[in-house]
Amino acid sequence: VSRLGLTAQSQRATTSLAIARMEAQVTAIRRALAQDRPREVLKGHIDSFAIGFDGPLNEAISSELRVRNDILGGIAGLRQRLTVWGYALGGIAVLLGLGAYPLLIRPQFRRLDLMHPVTERIAAQDFAVTLPEEPHDEIGRLFAEMNRMVGALAQRKAEIGAEWSRLNET
Repeated sequence: VSRLGLTAQSQRATTSLAIARMEAQVTAIRRALAQDRPREVLKGHIDSFAIGFDGPLNEAISSELRVRNDILGGIAGLRQRLTVWGYALGGIAVLLGLGAYPLLIRPQFRRLDLMHPVTERIAAQDFAVTLPEEPHDEIGRLFAEMNRMVGALAQRKAEIGAEWSRLNET
């Protein structure tokens, strides 16, 4: 089964037939020119060649132009469809991005917002703070390290307080 449609096969066959006729005419004129004949006879052969060759040549050129225009039309249609798909996919990407913010990003920011009051309390040397360490993701690990750091600071503050008291007693 041919990949070409019936119309394309017919056009190709017509073009091939025209090319075969032109080849036959070129062969005939070569033979005529190779013979030693009077000038009027050669002029008659050349004139008949020109008349017979002009039609098939124009038909072959017209056929090629039709094929070229069909191909260019297909390319333009494909470009238009790809442009529409590009805009559609771009719009979908924007909508997904806008949907991701309230569903995925904003909850993470809310978790990070918990750190602001904790850091203010740590700056005031109030180490009796803890942050939730669940779930086990990057923010949870950050909170766990912050809790460990606050615990270490509280222990160090207690040690310094004990050393200060002992120093005052001395």
